Amino acid sequence: MNLGFDFGSTYSMLSYYDPVDDAVKAVQSLEGSKYIPSIACFDYDNNIITGQSAKDLLASEPERQAFRAFKMLLPECDLKKLRKRGYTEECSPRYVAKEFIKQQMELAKDYCSTERFENLIICIPAVWNTELYTMSGKAILRDICRELDMADKVTVVTEPAAASAYFAYNYNKNTKKLYDGLILIVDYGGGTLDITLTKVNTVEREDGVQSMEIDVLGQTGAGENHGDNLGDAGIAYMEGVVKLAIEKNDIPAPEYDGYFLKALNFLESALIRNSRALSDRLRRKYGNVAERMAKDENPFTTLSYKGKPIKVTYSTLYEAYDKIIKPVLAEQLDRVNEEYLKLENIDKYTASDGFKIALVGGFGQFFLVQKQVWDYFHISDTVGDYRLQNLSYAQGQNGQALDSGKEDAISYGAALISGGVITMRKTAKLSVGLFTTRNGEETFDFAIKYRSELEYGKVSYLNKSIFYSGRSSSDPSKSPWVFAIGQGKNFNKAYRMVPLKEKQALLEKIATGSYTFGFSVDESDVYTFHVVPLDMETNEKLEDKATKMSLGNFSDIFGPNVIYEERNAFYKKED
Repeated sequence: MNLGFDFGSTYSMLSYYDPVDDAVKAVQSLEGSKYIPSIACFDYDNNIITGQSAKDLLASEPERQAFRAFKMLLPECDLKKLRKRGYTEECSPRYVAKEFIKQQMELAKDYCSTERFENLIICIPAVWNTELYTMSGKAILRDICRELDMADKVTVVTEPAAASAYFAYNYNKNTKKLYDGLILIVDYGGGTLDITLTKVNTVEREDGVQSMEIDVLGQTGAGENHGDNLGDAGIAYMEGVVKLAIEKNDIPAPEYDGYFLKALNFLESALIRNSRALSDRLRRKYGNVAERMAKDENPFTTLSYKGKPIKVTYSTLYEAYDKIIKPVLAEQLDRVNEEYLKLENIDKYTASDGFKIALVGGFGQFFLVQKQVWDYFHISDTVGDYRLQNLSYAQGQNGQALDSGKEDAISYGAALISGGVITMRKTAKLSVGLFTTRNGEETFDFAIKYRSELEYGKVSYLNKSIFYSGRSSSDPSKSPWVFAIGQGKNFNKAYRMVPLKEKQALLEKIATGSYTFGFSVDESDVYTFHVVPLDMETNEKLEDKATKMSLGNFSDIFGPNVIYEERNAFYKKED
């Protein structure tokens, strides 16, 4: 039995692939829902409870401490920001996330009548592969799942890649043909905006059957926690709406407490859980002129904050969107068009079956998000446009039920990958190497380059061996242990990453003699640094004596407040 886990910031979902029915199916909670609130609190016996049980208890007792957005806060090192959200060193986001995942995995085991899963695919935001600030999150999540030991194999994949697998599968179900083309995923969830361009290739499996493979060509987005905002997506928007509504009702600026959370939960239920019906209603109400919403002072809903009624108008919804979401989405759409679509010779205005566009995630179904994306790509006919067709499987409707399953795409896609129905192409998400000194100048070598083909676990070495017999300076910035991290296709630029002193000292202890250095990548795209001694007589690599250091948790290695200083190479490195 294999499992796909969409570990979301606001809601989570678990699914599995049923080979008998050739269908993906969702795990149902005890309440009979496939959507599990990503929320936790302590009960009367001081046991942590999660999901709908926690949400119900918090609704009746808003003064009780609630834990939300623990996924988004996994890589967060700012203790002040964590304390503001109710977390402590003992009750950290990692601790709460582990308890949440454990309880949902236990639910899945009972539902699927299995003691253990063979493969677990758990999903992360794509920005965790591209933003250095959040990159630690994927290693933390992978390690949590390994520690729980409920699956033989744990793999972390990005949410847009999983969604692409689901849409490619649906295309095949609808047309009876394997999809061979591009899919642009605009994934707007609770914590992050991820825009990813994927290529679906036709491949032959080991058993000779033709199948499909997902290749991530490029990704961009936003999701860094900044100021009081958690990410740049649904949570930040909803908190912004509640704050704005409270201020408009002449009440002092709210605190992030149980009363604020209760108001937030009420808005979330009205806004997100019924997003498709709401979007249809708003589309009928405003047509193609979303700006009409800015002047609509009619109430959308009424919240309660500390016993006082808080009116949320349609204009408040628009104002918060215009301030918090619209500029971020516009910037990232422009970026993906300039950096990826144009390189693939894709005209953003031209409809073609070889280029699909899909909005996924709960917030991605919101009217204003859809309107902004469709306007950007000049999509006026959401039924007849080739770019939107056959992405959802609806028997008897020829793929016309375009919104069907978009909220479930990530979990279902993860289940398809976990079950081996669709595979992922193995390419590097980053360039990694070391800074070295040549001819008196500091430069760098990449052992692994962005988009290069990978064999998971295989060590890729720097071009030259380095002789090292101790550190010549007490200044760690002058140590040879300075890592080079590159993003994108410009291989003449790299971030200069200096490890903490204790990590430097650890490496110095083992480096006495002639060594070569390399890097490997695992299935979850977590990098490992290898220090490999060389035989003094033959110069052969003694790989069985290598020392390894995981580069998964960046803050543990490079410090929580590291400044990622980008440097140009001093020479043009030959490929």
